Amino acid sequence: MHANSRGILCYVFTLNGIFDSYLKGFYFDFHAHKWLTKEVSFPNLVYNRLPRREEEVCPSWRLFFAKKNIPIFNRQFFNKSVVHKLLEDHPVLRGFLPNTKIGFSSDGLFSMLETHSSIYIKDSNGSKGNGIFFIVKKDGGYLLKTPHEEFKHLTFDRLLDQLYFFSVARDSLIQEAVDCDERNGYRFDLRVLANYAGKRHSITGIGVRAANSGQIVTHVPNGGFVIPYDSISSDINNSELEAIVSHTGDLLSRTYGFIGEFSMDIGFRHSRPIIFEANSKPMIFDENEIQLKRVEKLINLLDENQVRSDY
Repeated sequence: MHANSRGILCYVFTLNGIFDSYLKGFYFDFHAHKWLTKEVSFPNLVYNRLPRREEEVCPSWRLFFAKKNIPIFNRQFFNKSVVHKLLEDHPVLRGFLPNTKIGFSSDGLFSMLETHSSIYIKDSNGSKGNGIFFIVKKDGGYLLKTPHEEFKHLTFDRLLDQLYFFSVARDSLIQEAVDCDERNGYRFDLRVLANYAGKRHSITGIGVRAANSGQIVTHVPNGGFVIPYDSISSDINNSELEAIVSHTGDLLSRTYGFIGEFSMDIGFRHSRPIIFEANSKPMIFDENEIQLKRVEKLINLLDENQVRSDY
């Protein structure tokens, strides 16, 4: 209702709903309490929420809106390897990164496991905990975990065979498994939502996700769960997180074009933030108050035309 009260029409459309002179839009009718469709005029601004990377590869829809001088923000998914390299080259942000090797190879894997007893392999184009492997070196062998399976007592050669069977991506990250701080026996990390407002990116809300012992990710669909932010807030340096978000948002916008909102997965080691990744299409937060603030900031972005063209 907030957008409607300000005279703003927000609607959703798919690639199949783009026509030469109009779009087929889906909008929520608050009086009928349901989604409706209708032919709509072209928007002033497009937020790219395409759910699959394959759809983004097609250049035709970008060219279509470019010819009509309609700006698009959050133009594409982030690539984990690209983002890590950007952060690694930043004088402030590099100090908040876990030890990471970009690109998968048997030599790189062996070297990282000699340095760290446990590591993650992350697909650079993975999301929501998919394309992730957890490896522990123990008892003269290796343990391999995926979000749904576990393989014990592997030799290094058998470990490689299993990873190749899972088609591990060549551009994956090999990253130390940070021994994250815990709360009540549960390992936790933060989902930090950031929006552009007031000429900079700032924190809109923070969700906390935790995992039971033995789980390799804190993503709720893969077995993680929500804990209240109040339970860990006293240990968080908010000004430090705000600085991380502001630097990251500016850096990402200069690389990917204007970013209206993004999220970051941040863990803590001895109360110091560790940046795990950034996401260009933040999840729907379980915390309703975060979602409400998020929607308001996105509407402000539309209403005040704050999208920057200098990125």
